[in-house]
Amino acid sequence: MFGHFLKSAVAYKYELGDGEAITEHKLKQFVPLLKHVDIKPAQKESFGFSSVVGYHDPERFFHKVGTWYLLSLTVEDKKIKKNKLDRRVAEKKRELAEAKNIELSALSKQESQQVRDKVLGEMLSEQEADENYLNIIIDTDNRWLFFSDSSTRTIKKFTGLMQKHYSSFRVSEFCTQGIDLHLTSWLYNPDESLPEEIDLEDSASLQSEQSAKATLKKQNLQSDEVATLINHGKKCLELSISYLQRVSFRLTSACQLKGIKLSDDLIADVAEIEDPQSRVEELEPFWEVMCSELTSIYQWLDELQNKPV
Repeated sequence: MFGHFLKSAVAYKYELGDGEAITEHKLKQFVPLLKHVDIKPAQKESFGFSSVVGYHDPERFFHKVGTWYLLSLTVEDKKIKKNKLDRRVAEKKRELAEAKNIELSALSKQESQQVRDKVLGEMLSEQEADENYLNIIIDTDNRWLFFSDSSTRTIKKFTGLMQKHYSSFRVSEFCTQGIDLHLTSWLYNPDESLPEEIDLEDSASLQSEQSAKATLKKQNLQSDEVATLINHGKKCLELSISYLQRVSFRLTSACQLKGIKLSDDLIADVAEIEDPQSRVEELEPFWEVMCSELTSIYQWLDELQNKPV
């Protein structure tokens, strides 16, 4: 379920076969068929598409904003500790062997598997499911995907659902090489290396292969302390910046955006509807800005990662 803006974002690229495209017509055909269904007592996981505005409009499984599409994925899963499962299975197998008056080793593979399946079902029924959400923005112009969560496990679930309709749908890394050298250069010598599009803010994380991470918060990033850390071999893995004085975030070496905040001026420019008749009408002006800004940032990052340091 979407709010006004994403708080974090990570980009991936997607590919489709010749002549294929993600369209509103096709999404209407298959996305509702793959909607999330509440997990059953003996189920280990359940996932599927869910409303982009939650209970405000339960059947709105996607929404088109210009050339972008917004979708939401709900994932429910139950985590069973293997050691606990193994202990209970061993106990039930002993009980079965005693009831049959045979040695434990005399139980057949089929009997052992039946015991395990039954115990697992019982444990799943006792376990409360965790519920997680993934918001997705599809940029059809650039064939990019913006995810609200960097969990590869959840992204794979989304990919699998898309492949049920688009068999040629493939997802690949946006950031293939990492930009830690760029981040480190900006931090070490901002006067010469800092791109004109950005300003440094007040936090950074640095680390070398041999030492612990150094996390700096609310500090002057142009201090001697920072230069000393870099001189001792630390690279910058995360840096807080302002992009065009419009959007602030912590940029990671994998091109992930964390703690996204829009400037007051940018929010003031959002063309809000005075009397929105639905949650979608209320949020759509903010979504337009969010999609536009994310695309602008990642176009800049796409060019950046191919530039020499």
